[in-house]
Amino acid sequence: MSQGNKVYGLILPKKQGQVKSQPSTVASVFQDDSDEEDRSTGPVAPYKVATSSTKIKRQTQMDIDKALQEDPNIYEYDEVYDQMQASKPQVGFKEKDKTKVDRKPKYIAGLLKAADVKKKEDERRLERKV
Repeated sequence: MSQGNKVYGLILPKKQGQVKSQPSTVASVFQDDSDEEDRSTGPVAPYKVATSSTKIKRQTQMDIDKALQEDPNIYEYDEVYDQMQASKPQVGFKEKDKTKVDRKPKYIAGLLKAADVKKKEDERRLERKV
């Protein structure tokens, strides 16, 4: 295998003194230049999209103006949200701490009783063995 043709890693451009070999560009996949195809000089679709988008923008602006005439506060989201938050009751950290202090563990008493019963049974077994 000769490594003259294969290049691995970062390929840097050659300096101006060296000859660059570029692959030839082919107009079509099948190398067939036929005049039967109609080739237009400019894109047609973006123009149509642009005209329809301006109509949509005009319609949207008209809808916005109509909505503002009906209710001038329609787009004031922040103010409405601030009012909703102000109307909620404020719960402070002090109230939460009081409930934590008053709470008692649910299962510790039962676990302690079970541990006492097991201790007594272990003691009885040891006495029987002796």
